[in-house]
Amino acid sequence: MRQAVQWQPKKPHVVYWCQHVLWMAKASLKQQLGNYLRKARGEMTFKDFARKTGISNSSLQRLERGEQNLTLGSLETLLRKLNVGLTDVFPSSE
Repeated sequence: MRQAVQWQPKKPHVVYWCQHVLWMAKASLKQQLGNYLRKARGEMTFKDFARKTGISNSSLQRLERGEQNLTLGSLETLLRKLNVGLTDVFPSSE
């Protein structure tokens, strides 16, 4: 019986670099969302802001800390409830 040969990259450092860049982009988006939510909440309590956004208090706290993922559908709902656009939360880097 023939064994499957696993593909090995010729330049593993390039693969690790790409993985790192993707991880950093993901972390950066979470951070941007968290910062925006913190600013949008202002002096409001988590409980009041959670009621306004439709996100649970605990999820809102994790989102602000960048510890929770958000689906695109949930992000769309959140933006609609806050009456803002995607570029308000994630401004262009240009």
